[in-house]
Amino acid sequence: MWIWIVLARCLLEIGCLMKTMKILTGQKDNRGYILQYFIVVAMLAVNIYINFFSGSSLLQMLYYLGIFCIFIIRYGMGVIDALVYMILSFLIVGVLELLVYVPCNLIYSYFYGNGDCSFIVVLLSFLICFFVERKGIFVSNRRIFDNYKEKINLQFICIVFVVLFIFIVSLLRFDKGMSWDEGIYLSAAVFMFIMLVYKYSGYRMEIDYHRRYADKYGEVITELRERQHKFMNQLDSIYALCKIYDNYDELVQHQAAKLDNLRRYLMPGKILILERPLVVAHMYTKLCEAEEKQIDIHTDFSCSLEHVNIPDIFLIEILGNLLDNAMDEVLTRKRNEKIRVTITDDGNKICISVGNEHEKIPYKEYSRFFKDGYSVKGEGHGVGLPYVKKIVDKYHGNIQVGNVMYGTDNYFVVSIYLKR
Repeated sequence: MWIWIVLARCLLEIGCLMKTMKILTGQKDNRGYILQYFIVVAMLAVNIYINFFSGSSLLQMLYYLGIFCIFIIRYGMGVIDALVYMILSFLIVGVLELLVYVPCNLIYSYFYGNGDCSFIVVLLSFLICFFVERKGIFVSNRRIFDNYKEKINLQFICIVFVVLFIFIVSLLRFDKGMSWDEGIYLSAAVFMFIMLVYKYSGYRMEIDYHRRYADKYGEVITELRERQHKFMNQLDSIYALCKIYDNYDELVQHQAAKLDNLRRYLMPGKILILERPLVVAHMYTKLCEAEEKQIDIHTDFSCSLEHVNIPDIFLIEILGNLLDNAMDEVLTRKRNEKIRVTITDDGNKICISVGNEHEKIPYKEYSRFFKDGYSVKGEGHGVGLPYVKKIVDKYHGNIQVGNVMYGTDNYFVVSIYLKR
């Protein structure tokens, strides 16, 4: 009798994991049926042997290896994806069984006294998974980690989990009599704690950026009001020139000088169109820095960055690196060269371009700009652009470098295309 209960419980546990996997992936399980059935039969045999004859660690590992193989065969995933989904499935099923166990144990104890209600717990857990799967409640009907891969290194996560599992089980199993199931759940709990700490550190970084640039954004608004006031004064003075000068040539000369000053007063106002306060504050800081260093920067901001799918801190890193590289190049060459910064809407993507006046660079040199440590300025100056490329690749953008003519002047331009 007990052997059939063990078999049924084993099948239900496998079923819970499979249903959970299908809920997470939203994929049909339509491949490798014969091989899957063979593995399930082998797992049942191993489970019976473990429960009735031997609790060998090797056999228990074979049991989990069988589940891992089913994940790979059933959904055609790679090893890393299968391992991550297996970890997540164990976590979900474990939490579900724990939630079901509490009321089941209370009811079972009330009617029958002390006893083992594990079969009922597994059965109810399977029915819940079956109901959720039948109702089509999938996670976005796609693999949950397709987007999550952009934010974390899955290989690193898997290595950390495996190392944790080996360490915890080795440390506690033989001293405390811990089972492999308990080792897995304890390892998963420690792993999730580490991930929460990792996530918290990311939030701390974002908070630091907010603190750093929040006051600066207020300065942008104050500065804009002051410049607006000065702008009106300049307009009044231009109007007054018409009454002072009778000579047409002198009037034109003085008005041209006044109009040139107006460009300086108007420039910071354009950055408000970006609509990302932290980015606006950062750009304002860079423009002020360029003004202090007497670097001529021409800006053309014609669209908002509000819907660009990239966090503020990484936009700041991108713009900061590109502007620092351009300003360093201008200061190093000492030729009063100009910098152009444009942010424009290029259809489905936003284009951020930063360029500085430079003689033409051969096409064959382009790829070398993205190698760590390479720079036309010398060794050790090429860290910024490779780092920018990593951020852009992470958020599925494109980065291009090349020579662009503005009038009669050649600019070396770095252009970044980001998705909305």
